[in-house]
Amino acid sequence: MATKSSKARDPNIKLLLTPEAERKKLESRKGSSRKERRRPSLTDHNRNKREGEILDDNSKRPISREERAQIKFGHTIYNKAANLFELLKDNTVVQPKIEFENEFEKRRAYSLAFAAKRFEGILKDVLLDSTFYSSYFKLETYHHSKVMVMLLDFYDHGFRFSESVRKKIEIDSKNHLDHIHDIQKAFFQHKVKLCSAFARNRIKACALSLDAMLPAEVKERNEHGSRHSLFTWINPFVADAHCIINQLKSDGFVYKESLEELSGSEDNGLYFSYEEDGANTDLLEFPAWCKDEVYNHQLALDSSLVPMSKPRYLMTKACRRAHDEVCRVQQKSHHHAVLPATDGKENHDMVNGGCDVVLTHPETGSLAAYLCSFLGTNKRLFIFGCHGDKAVEVEKNLKNIGISNYVLLSEDFKNIVGIDDRLSSVKLIVCNPPCSNSGVVNMVDFIIQEGADTASSLSKEATPVKIRGLAEEQASTIRITFSFPNVQSIVYCSFSTFPEENEKLVQRVLQSQQNSKNRFEMCVVLEDMRDIFTSSQDGDFLRVEPSYKMDGFFVTLLKRKIKEDSVSEVMERAAKKGLLKKSSGKKEKRKGVPKDQPPHVANRLSVVDKKKAGRSSPKPQKKLERRDTDEDGRFKF
Repeated sequence: MATKSSKARDPNIKLLLTPEAERKKLESRKGSSRKERRRPSLTDHNRNKREGEILDDNSKRPISREERAQIKFGHTIYNKAANLFELLKDNTVVQPKIEFENEFEKRRAYSLAFAAKRFEGILKDVLLDSTFYSSYFKLETYHHSKVMVMLLDFYDHGFRFSESVRKKIEIDSKNHLDHIHDIQKAFFQHKVKLCSAFARNRIKACALSLDAMLPAEVKERNEHGSRHSLFTWINPFVADAHCIINQLKSDGFVYKESLEELSGSEDNGLYFSYEEDGANTDLLEFPAWCKDEVYNHQLALDSSLVPMSKPRYLMTKACRRAHDEVCRVQQKSHHHAVLPATDGKENHDMVNGGCDVVLTHPETGSLAAYLCSFLGTNKRLFIFGCHGDKAVEVEKNLKNIGISNYVLLSEDFKNIVGIDDRLSSVKLIVCNPPCSNSGVVNMVDFIIQEGADTASSLSKEATPVKIRGLAEEQASTIRITFSFPNVQSIVYCSFSTFPEENEKLVQRVLQSQQNSKNRFEMCVVLEDMRDIFTSSQDGDFLRVEPSYKMDGFFVTLLKRKIKEDSVSEVMERAAKKGLLKKSSGKKEKRKGVPKDQPPHVANRLSVVDKKKAGRSSPKPQKKLERRDTDEDGRFKF
């Protein structure tokens, strides 16, 4: 008994559990805490549908764990991912528009498609080594893309189509597809050969995982992309920052001054970071493992938190500062003098302050929403290139966010000339033409946040021919912005890392307009970020290389340099317009007439002055006149 009591466990010593028991214990704690956790609704938020707003009720509610599992391993998700995979391989393939029920399904489909494209060569070797197509040749003919997408997912989940071995996913009849079921059945029948083929390929490459078999550059990008934080913009049209933060804290999120301080033991927790004082007071940061929780949160579904990448946020900051600078110049010029317009009326744009803004190319709505947030209610954002499905998508997103001061234009910006009555009050243009997107690290997040039309450009390699063609289109867009006579500032931005699309392109376009009277020049942008500034002799710009913190991007500010006229040029121009009267000669200054004398006294004094002037003047000499001569021949006078 003594020996038994001596071996009694000390309460201060923690009992070590096996990894499996520790995992089950952690899952049980998470499940119990989530059941007890309740997500109260915000009273300040407008949960009801706003006027003219079209919302999908199914996509605006949180998704349970069971529903996530149904979506993750459903037959329809593999079918949509296969269609995206074909589009990534060849963008000339005509695919019907893919509709997604919610954000989670969209992220899952794009993740499967890009992963299959990344490991395409390895998957082909595995299928060839395992003689899979020799046994199921019909699958190669009709369903090759689906086999590629499903095989990688089959391998990632331990050669099964579920989260665990014991838990089986039941597919309802609505989402059941016969050809997907046949592929799953073929994988289970060929499981041993597929597993052996994967092992042989790893041994041949001396790699412990499939990720280790990728090229070093692709491997580095994947590692950076997996560590990218999620940034969200606090929508001021719905709620304020304090209300959002209190809601997150009540839902279990823990505030941290910096997410870089998180240790390894704090992984998989719910955290967020926020700048209470500084330039980024309307931006929240979440760690990478919280993305699903944030996307599925009611605040994100109600557009109270709008996902926005950090580079896009910095671009919008540059646009806002350029807009504020234009407003200051207008107010300063109006303080000295109100400039008359051509019709004789006052220029009301000078009086009211602010200006209209042009966005050359449409996005999914996050960039346009932030631009509209700092414009006044009487100012508008003109968005070009909104036609077809793109116009419907942009309008839906902007209405969900609560934006109303925008104008969607179906014309392409390249077909617009500077003399347009609709754009007469435009002083700022945000130039965001298509680029190679070579600085993008996390492709899935970028496509979901920036628009699905960039999927084909992300899948193609940035060849010199492609870069040259994009650079010509970008240069043409910048030249068109120069044709607007009232524009004072232009913000050019791209997600490219090639100088041919960035500073070299801008410098080349600026050199081509040297003969212009009012030239544009590159100016300093975001001065408070000098630590990541890259300067050149011809101007200043902001260029950030891709890293584990954010994607690579480029942004610069072009300001119109107005030539100051000299005084003589101003007087000459005024004389030509008849504003100045020409004098015949210099006026003689009258002497002796005091300025403060009455008119009749002044006239009398002037007469006296004239008499005095006549006396003092010498008499003129008499002219000799010719007379007759005398007898001696001399003249007589």
